[in-house]
Amino acid sequence: MKVAPFTLHFYPSRYLLMYLFLLCFSVLLSLYYLPLDSLQFLSVSLLVIGICLRSFFSTKKVGQLVYRDQCWQLITGDKTVLADLYQATVWRSLVVMNFCAIGDGSKCSLILWPESAAKQQLRQLRVMLRHYPVYRDTII
Repeated sequence: MKVAPFTLHFYPSRYLLMYLFLLCFSVLLSLYYLPLDSLQFLSVSLLVIGICLRSFFSTKKVGQLVYRDQCWQLITGDKTVLADLYQATVWRSLVVMNFCAIGDGSKCSLILWPESAAKQQLRQLRVMLRHYPVYRDTII
């Protein structure tokens, strides 16, 4: 079955920022109740804040997801990666796609929240992932 070309423009998610902030705040609040001296508390707090900031800033911010000729393209800024989709989890308000780059074999994930893209594009993507053969059979 041939699948028509598809393009999705994705944007930063406020949901992701909110969840990371709540996670960081919860961990910092729980550290307050642990029996730590001030130096340990400061070092663990800075570590938690650093991990949260790194995970937020390492996510792809603005880009395109293109499916054409049985191949996926992830385009962010000036970087284009050809990739095979080997797994996707589709919920009503969340789509998680796992890719394996063609060539170097590196893996990357794309998490799409409801406001990460236009509603119609997300709906088309969910239908495509559930009902069409867009997955690669084998992963190296």
